[in-house]
Amino acid sequence: MKFLVADDHRLIREGLRYTLESAFEGLSIVEAMDGTQVLQAVADYPDLDLILLDYFMPETNGFVLVSELYEHHPNIPVVVLSGSSDLTLVHKLLECGASGFLSKMTDHGVILGALQLVLSGGIYVPPELTSVVSDRLDYPSFSVGSDQPVTTERVLAQLTQRQYEVLQLMTRGKTNKDISRQLGITESTIKVHVTAILRALGVSNRIQAVLVAQRLGLSSA
Repeated sequence: MKFLVADDHRLIREGLRYTLESAFEGLSIVEAMDGTQVLQAVADYPDLDLILLDYFMPETNGFVLVSELYEHHPNIPVVVLSGSSDLTLVHKLLECGASGFLSKMTDHGVILGALQLVLSGGIYVPPELTSVVSDRLDYPSFSVGSDQPVTTERVLAQLTQRQYEVLQLMTRGKTNKDISRQLGITESTIKVHVTAILRALGVSNRIQAVLVAQRLGLSSA
């Protein structure tokens, strides 16, 4: 397993390294201290399993960096660390493609639990923010047809059994390649199914699809 830990403060990187290496056996950690180094590290290590990213770093804008990482490396989950717990910040980072948000004041035990959740395909938001962030998530296409809300029943009515199976695997963090192998169908067919799933859920990307599936009770147990 390999993580990228990105923070411009050496002591924070060292603290995270100690905590993570103690919790994840055989973990390899790559470090970065600014936005340029983050992008270079991802290019050098495409086998990264997770990116733990400080929001405020030199040579980057947090929103832009998260968006770029999600666009070009959607299979590597990004968990953002920040000294701020502003709701607007959390909301926008999730919409940019972040898989989780953690305050720098968070206990190390909670950080480890959050990372385990993300690695299993979940989305982590601090408990005190979960309901508020969920209510504020903005899905421009969060409707079916004209003015018809997305509900569990409507989504299920639009998905085939195979597409529902694909959605279940998506909520578990599986990539198209993983799903293709597990279901024994081609990646191109999986992409067609994913497109249909996004349309049924009224979202534009996989992260939003997982969030909506969780809200509707469609996520895999």
